[in-house]
Amino acid sequence: MKKINFVLSLLLVSSSALSQPYKTPPTSSTSGYVPVISDELMEQCVKIYNEAEWLENDLNHSSLNQYSQYEVNQYNQNIAKLNQLTNWFNQNCY
Repeated sequence: MKKINFVLSLLLVSSSALSQPYKTPPTSSTSGYVPVISDELMEQCVKIYNEAEWLENDLNHSSLNQYSQYEVNQYNQNIAKLNQLTNWFNQNCY
């Protein structure tokens, strides 16, 4: 029963993340060389940034049953996904 509740809560969180509006990533001003990226890459950067932010917010506001191996594995998978999204963004969008 706990697994079903956990899966349902993940589905609800995922569906609420999909309904959130996109926001642009923060920028910093610079006087040096700034590479130009395509509109398509910029659009992908915005999507990745928002997906990572929503996932981080979900992780920060979720409770974890440390005695449930399933929940711990799901949490660790979400952390790995967040790291992957963040690394991709840092490599391609900055």
